[in-house]
Amino acid sequence: MVVIRRVRAVNFRRLDLKEPLELERGVVFIKGSNEAGKSTLIEAILFGVYGDYRIVGSLRGNPQAGYSDVISHHARKAVVEVEFEVDGKAYRVERSLERTRDSISQSTARLIEITENGEKLVASTVSGVNEQIVKLLRVSWREMLTTNVVAQKDLERIIRMRGDDRERVVNLMMGLEAYNRATDRIEEERRELQGKAETSKARLEEVKRTIAILEEQKRNVSSWREELARLEGNLPDFLKREELDRKAVEYLERLSTTLKQKSDLEKDLSNVEKRLADLQEQLNYFLKKKPEVEADIQNLKARSSEYSGVEGRVLQLENEVNRIAEAMKSLKMPLWAKAGALILIAGGLALTLLTPLSLLLAATGVFLGIGGMVVKARRREEFYKKRNRVEGELAGLKLGFEALKRSEEDLKRLNEEAQTLSSNIERFEKQRDELKSRAEEAKEKLSTISPPSVPKELVEQFAGLELNSYEAVEDAKQGYAEKFKKDYESRVRVEASIRELKGRITEAEKQVAQLDALKKEFERTSRELEGLSFEVEARKRSVELMQEVSKTMRESFAPSVEEYMSWAVSHFTGGRYKAVRLDPNTYDVEVYDAEAGSWLRRDIYSGGTNDQFLLALRIAFTLSLLPSAKGVYPRFLVLDEPLGSSDAERRNRIIEFLAGELTRFFDQLLIITHVDVEEPPGSRVIVLEDGRVSRFRVVGGDEELGVEQ
Repeated sequence: MVVIRRVRAVNFRRLDLKEPLELERGVVFIKGSNEAGKSTLIEAILFGVYGDYRIVGSLRGNPQAGYSDVISHHARKAVVEVEFEVDGKAYRVERSLERTRDSISQSTARLIEITENGEKLVASTVSGVNEQIVKLLRVSWREMLTTNVVAQKDLERIIRMRGDDRERVVNLMMGLEAYNRATDRIEEERRELQGKAETSKARLEEVKRTIAILEEQKRNVSSWREELARLEGNLPDFLKREELDRKAVEYLERLSTTLKQKSDLEKDLSNVEKRLADLQEQLNYFLKKKPEVEADIQNLKARSSEYSGVEGRVLQLENEVNRIAEAMKSLKMPLWAKAGALILIAGGLALTLLTPLSLLLAATGVFLGIGGMVVKARRREEFYKKRNRVEGELAGLKLGFEALKRSEEDLKRLNEEAQTLSSNIERFEKQRDELKSRAEEAKEKLSTISPPSVPKELVEQFAGLELNSYEAVEDAKQGYAEKFKKDYESRVRVEASIRELKGRITEAEKQVAQLDALKKEFERTSRELEGLSFEVEARKRSVELMQEVSKTMRESFAPSVEEYMSWAVSHFTGGRYKAVRLDPNTYDVEVYDAEAGSWLRRDIYSGGTNDQFLLALRIAFTLSLLPSAKGVYPRFLVLDEPLGSSDAERRNRIIEFLAGELTRFFDQLLIITHVDVEEPPGSRVIVLEDGRVSRFRVVGGDEELGVEQ
């Protein structure tokens, strides 16, 4: 049997029990307001024993919760210690949690056996302690939550469980865990054999497909060999056509080159002869013009001798013109003419007086003045005539002089032209000689050029071809080059096909060589699969038989549950409902209603009554397991808020049942509640406030004790 003796929890969620809390045998009420830490005390006990953070999440409906929901939010470290008794031996589990930055982990764990002679360390690692706990208790925390921990919000746990999970718990508590282990072992063997069978089956299918492929390959090899023989037989024809095309292209290339060379030489010869004719024509022109230029030079040389005499006469005339001009500038009026002018001026003044003398003076002055002017005009006219005569002669001489100067320039130009003509005649004669030499060479080369002879194997093909026509040969060469390319590509494709077929045949023959081995493997694998299938089916049947045996043994369990539940329901309801029955598949409940005269589903009743039915089911389930349970089993029962939805009358009836009846089956009842009830005499009451024990009393005792934490 298992009994909880003490618990100590520091910074475990809201609990801060720095000193161990004694949990005596009998009925213990744990009271307090909301968030005082009542339910957390049960969580601390179970976590301290099993060390699995999922316990808290499972109790609170959040299975995925982690260590962050275990340690207090404001603390960096939490400690839980639980002392329990197993078959008269006492043990203490110590566990600590530490927060490191954003992560929390279980840092240490120890399991200590408490003896009269002192303490003995059993395990000192988290995994080691957990393994020893399972060996000591032989009950997992999940099974513990199903049987010995009853919470109001978890009353439907048995109904919500899957059938195989519920059967596993029943087997465990009835001492049928050997069936569980045997079933698990056989099922594991079945799965392993099933895996091998599936592997063998997959391999068998693969071998079967491979054999089918190789059989097809074997059939294909003969057709491939026929195709190979056909292609190899046709290959010489391809090679022959390709060779003829190659020779035709080579011959036409040589012929084209010869004809092109001959054509180029003929063009060169024609160009040389034409150029030679042009040069001869130019040479004849220069030879004809050269005597004319030389005659012009002689004439010009004769005229240039006159240049020196004309030049002296021009200078003489220019000097004479200058002297005449100077003489004309110095020409003056005679003295008597000037006197006449003075007289005329005096007479003019005298006219103002209108006297005979003044008139005489004026007439004299006029006569003398006119006479002077006539003389001056006559001499000026003589100068003009002389100057015009001299200037006319000078102009004529200048014209002749300019003509002589131009003749001299023409002479110079004609001399240069004569020299150029001589140079050109010499150059043209040299070029003519060179062109004549080139023409002779071209004629000599043409006489040596002759087209290559047609190969015998091509005579028939070239019968209608104009072998003397460069254009016809070029067209034929291009045609044969394209034909050669096509024949070459055809031959290459045939050779590639031959290589591919040879490779395919070689590879296929290698694979076909494995055909006998694969057929033997197929037979061997078929036998192995048959044997594995037999083994799988045998283990499957073994599991079914063991499950049937286990089921037969458990069938006696359901009536016991119904009997205990009817007893509890009758007590809770004051005899109003006296009989219940279970659905063997779901373990859901139907109640016989005397007023209705029929069996009714539990969920048609009020919430409080439905909770009472479920509480009775949980208690009956655990009580039914006790008589057949194995030697070591928890002898404590935890009830978390079993009274919250019941009225005062039924609360008292439930307390009477728990304290008066269940204490015959359990050494320790831990009842967590926040409602006021009448505690039975001798029971203990622990009041929690803010995670600490604030008061403790024994019902019917002399005093209530305050506790300093």
